[in-house]
Amino acid sequence: MDSASPQADHLFREGSPGVLRRWSLVGLALALYLVAAKTHGRQLRLERELAGYWTVSFGGRNPPFVEALWHRERLIFWSLAAVFLLLTLVVRFAAPARVGRSVPGALLFHLVAPLTLAFVVSGLLSLYRFASSVQAGAATGPRPDDWLARAGWGSVAFWALTFVLGAAVVLVARRIRRGGLA
Repeated sequence: MDSASPQADHLFREGSPGVLRRWSLVGLALALYLVAAKTHGRQLRLERELAGYWTVSFGGRNPPFVEALWHRERLIFWSLAAVFLLLTLVVRFAAPARVGRSVPGALLFHLVAPLTLAFVVSGLLSLYRFASSVQAGAATGPRPDDWLARAGWGSVAFWALTFVLGAAVVLVARRIRRGGLA
């Protein structure tokens, strides 16, 4: 279906063809957002634990290393989110017919997608820092013998889930766009 058609504004309205599938896309996108946020947070926790800081107080006082890690990560995350939001706005204005005009679609495209991408990219940067620190032997503080193996395999599982959900969102969105799931 051409998104410039009159039906494009009502893709999520009850009774529209494929409305359940389109709301399924919303559900998948929100699941991806939550998994990406969890994966990102997990990577930061592993960086913190590798440096020997096993407990923190959210909203409370923390060691300078932890505060610096979180401060740097907030700058990275929100900078990326702003860049991705600007990119979605450029796409919206450069090719409005391709993007469509539904409210749920706009929320996914201009809110959920930039935040999800920011979680993924900043999480991958954290994974890189973690792996670099492990390779450099920069781990400090005592930890269980199997901690590094469990941390590694846990990261593999979380990143795999993130990328599988991301692929599912892209595939479902493309199928809907082509009218295959309508």
